[in-house]
Amino acid sequence: MPEADPGSPTESQPTISVVRRSWARVTLAWLAAIGVDLLFHAGLFAEIFDASREPSLLSDDVLFRRIPVAYATLLLGIVALAWLLQRFESTGESALGFGAGAGLVVGAMGFGGLWTAVDITGLLVVAGTVVLVAQGIAAAKVLTSELGTRPLSYRVVAFVLSAFLVGQVAANL
Repeated sequence: MPEADPGSPTESQPTISVVRRSWARVTLAWLAAIGVDLLFHAGLFAEIFDASREPSLLSDDVLFRRIPVAYATLLLGIVALAWLLQRFESTGESALGFGAGAGLVVGAMGFGGLWTAVDITGLLVVAGTVVLVAQGIAAAKVLTSELGTRPLSYRVVAFVLSAFLVGQVAANL
């Protein structure tokens, strides 16, 4: 059996281009999930996530300063989802179901656990979980889409901008 060249990629050692494509896909999935976040939190569900309705929520200025932490944890979740999708070779509709399931588990555990310790309404628990399910679906869709073409990045950016605009319109109706 011939020895493998130590510099050549193996099954357990992906090429640099594969790693770059994976990180590009994760980044685009993260942006899509941020778009979902903007659509719901800043728009459709803005009244639910309002400190005057939910007294246990922090003030808007404190919440705004903590957004980078929330988006960093969202990125961590998407990296885990990408790994799981790859590990279980999930594609198409099964990937969307996997993303929805991951969002449901994380949302139910996180918001359900929070509900047991903090005075929040059941509506906030359900709304927060719905957002995480939608983020999981959006991330799974991007993670399993073809990356080789630029239109995917353009579609993700267009989605994020559209989600933000729709959210703003919905919040101000």
